[in-house]
Amino acid sequence: MLKVTSDTTTIRNVAVIGSGLAGLTSAIFLGRMGHHVRVFEKSRGPGGRMSSKRVSGGSADIGAQYFTARNPEFLAFLEQNAGTDAFDVWRARFGFQATDNSWLPFPEEKRYVGTPRMTAITRALSAGLEINAEVRIERLIARGSQWQLECTEGQDRGTFDQVVITAPPAQARDILLASGLDELAGQLIQPVEHILPCWAVAAHFAEPPTKQFDAMRPNSEQLYWVANNSSKPGRDDAGQWWVLHATPEWTQRSRGYRGRPCQPQTGGGVQCAHR
Repeated sequence: MLKVTSDTTTIRNVAVIGSGLAGLTSAIFLGRMGHHVRVFEKSRGPGGRMSSKRVSGGSADIGAQYFTARNPEFLAFLEQNAGTDAFDVWRARFGFQATDNSWLPFPEEKRYVGTPRMTAITRALSAGLEINAEVRIERLIARGSQWQLECTEGQDRGTFDQVVITAPPAQARDILLASGLDELAGQLIQPVEHILPCWAVAAHFAEPPTKQFDAMRPNSEQLYWVANNSSKPGRDDAGQWWVLHATPEWTQRSRGYRGRPCQPQTGGGVQCAHR
């Protein structure tokens, strides 16, 4: 929040920038406290890092591959606000490659995914919220004790008592800098530097390329993660869609990376995106 006060009775209108899991959770709890909340999302719909891309016959999760729930309150929150149909346990065979290139199984742990895609969770969480999609907030303008939001098209998107920014660090920093809030933007220097790029590819196979594991972390300079997306619950694919994540180091060195998302490209059963 850009302003902090213990007197919640003076807060009526709240803007949340970003509709990933953090933004939607913030909006839900703020709404329960009696505040009017509007969520602004630059993409076509909610999702954030839990993103999926359309592929032939379905979709592939190119962002977060799964999540764990070490705190039981987190699962209870999802069950109450997203519903039990929005996520399930991914009962896959997980393996990682040691430095001697031998393969070992992941430690046993419940790993959850959205069904039938990762974005099913954030779409369910957003069902009762006021979402302003395809609106990219560029800056905040101080209006007395309130904040006016202006989008990249120069339009006034409303005035609010409080603003919560849950966008990725680089985007949050840019908003703060454009708003003249240099001190707050400076606090994001390290978080921005710690965000690493990753090329993501979804590749279709008519026949399984391997039967040893469904998800793997190879000992590779190029690949950080390889997974059979079609092995996740709720997927009904012809053949198998596999998702490959490159290592941050290779992504930075690879030709075509310029520090910003690439436009999705298709060809020969492969879809490519940068996250």
